[in-house]
Amino acid sequence: MGLTFLSPWLLLGLSAVCIPIILHFTGKRRKKTVFFPSLKFLIEVQKRTVRKVKIFQILLLCVRILCLALLALLLARPVIRYAGRLLSNPGASTGAVFVLDNSPSLGYVEEGTPRFEKAKLTALKILDTITDGGSALLLLNPDTLPSPAMLNSSLAVVRGQIRNAALSKTGGDPGFSINEAFHLLRFSPEFNKEVFFLTDLQRTSFQNPVRVNLDKGMEERAKLYIVNFGSPDFNNLAVSEAGVSPGICAQGQDLEVHSTISNFSSTDRVVRVDLYIDGARKTEKIVSVRGNSNASVVFREISPSSGIHTGYVEIEPDALTSDDRHYFSFEVRRKLEVIFVLDDLSDESLKSTVYLATALNPHTGKIHSPFTVSFLSSYDLERASFEDCASVILFNLRQLSRRALERLSGYLRGGGSIIFFPGDRIDRSYYNSVLNKEYSIFPARVEELENPVQGFSSITLVDWRHPVFSKFQIPDQGDFSSAHFFKFWRLKPDSDSGASILASFENGLPFLIEKEYGKGKVMVFAGIPSSGWNDFFLQPVFVAFIHELIHYLLPAGTSISDINPLRSESDLTPVNPGKISSYFEGIQPVVLDSKNPGLIEEILLRRQGISLRQALVWFLLCLLLLESIMSNWFVSKERETAGV
Repeated sequence: MGLTFLSPWLLLGLSAVCIPIILHFTGKRRKKTVFFPSLKFLIEVQKRTVRKVKIFQILLLCVRILCLALLALLLARPVIRYAGRLLSNPGASTGAVFVLDNSPSLGYVEEGTPRFEKAKLTALKILDTITDGGSALLLLNPDTLPSPAMLNSSLAVVRGQIRNAALSKTGGDPGFSINEAFHLLRFSPEFNKEVFFLTDLQRTSFQNPVRVNLDKGMEERAKLYIVNFGSPDFNNLAVSEAGVSPGICAQGQDLEVHSTISNFSSTDRVVRVDLYIDGARKTEKIVSVRGNSNASVVFREISPSSGIHTGYVEIEPDALTSDDRHYFSFEVRRKLEVIFVLDDLSDESLKSTVYLATALNPHTGKIHSPFTVSFLSSYDLERASFEDCASVILFNLRQLSRRALERLSGYLRGGGSIIFFPGDRIDRSYYNSVLNKEYSIFPARVEELENPVQGFSSITLVDWRHPVFSKFQIPDQGDFSSAHFFKFWRLKPDSDSGASILASFENGLPFLIEKEYGKGKVMVFAGIPSSGWNDFFLQPVFVAFIHELIHYLLPAGTSISDINPLRSESDLTPVNPGKISSYFEGIQPVVLDSKNPGLIEEILLRRQGISLRQALVWFLLCLLLLESIMSNWFVSKERETAGV
């Protein structure tokens, strides 16, 4: 226990006690002495009266000095260091910052009331305990910035801000918000400096330790209270993913909407899942989701008219409604055109593409392909339109003009794709110097033509995790090793190009290389699908592989990120309150349960200091009343003396 002052510099006001002393000795009236012989018998009576007046003047001077001294002490805001309240004393003044977690997870409805509304009511109750000239501030996590520069002494304003606070659409950073709160408290003159973090203690928000930086001198009086509204007992299902595959499709063709339903609780659930496109309900499915697992749901629909379309996948409403719907968008085109670019459009050149072109568009009633095929010469490429283009195939192309290269570069950067099939017509020096070095479109150096000693090579190494190959990993879904490659180009990928090898031959040389270019992609094969080069085009897997490749190169469907909540906000599993202290460095937090009926009392008992302000105010009022009475009495006595 000890005495301290919140505004010690105002103790300079104690120097004002000199004012009544100076006035006392310099303010006396000088009287001229005149002797009246007939009044001499009254002199002794007057002397006794004057002595009484002087004693009274000294007492009045002391009262006035004490009044000024008390006023200076009152302005300096004296506080007795003491932990907890003493009798009915409300405690020393408090500066409080409320960090209100308004992330979507606080929208979870519990006992008929969202946790966020409960947090706001608790914040208001804590705010009601701040008296004696305290101040407060509301920070929303994750909407901390821009923040006020100082705390607000008008608690009614802060009370209104808490009542009007709303949930955000994104998650926040507790460490940043808490440090911002203590930074603002640095400028608060109040004795107690408290931060109240009202949250559900989501474990996804506490992945990294929180370092709290306290200014020198704040360690003793700063406190961090974490009021927990979370609970390990919850039930929540969420539509964590939804989108069209591919994101661009042809009008009238089949489209697939892939969605993922996640169960974040331990109880198995059965739920209805609905698909909406352009606001119209299309279909529904009943899905069973095991506890703490996911379930994939695929909807198949006929694509609507050409244009940009939006949709969403929705489940039945549960306690957390913000993640019950997931929005997506996709594009429908009149056609998906694959453009073949050749040196010329001679019969010989067109004939060399027949296996690949037929795989993309078989021209038979039994197979309905979403792709159309067109052929351009390298000269025509300079004026070509890529509006409905699914991909551009540079087939056994010798060279391109600068203007055509610039067109292709822009098409790639905008999200397009190019597939290289180098044959025996290519100019190796042009590919290495211009396409590889200058434009960085071709991601490898073309070396000599490889002719296997044993007569052929096979594909033995495949990245089965890649979307192009993942579907063929299942037995009987396609065999790449049965294809024979009689010759192919030896390709050497650049180490700094960001290229990746997706499949290789038995000797380790690449069969397929991928590279990202701007928003687009580049694929490079080691040869062309043609007789004399390989029999890959004769394998059952060839047509499915080529279709899968083009679908992969199409832009993905768009998940509307500014509407859809983060997946992490659906996992309501809280951090163990007993272990929360291990996440903080620089301060020891006090974790309080929001359901504890004695929560407010516990905060008050931890609040430090006993304010002397109220006692000093009453004492000062009493002294001012006494000074008024004594002054009036003194004036009357002075008049009586003058009358004598």
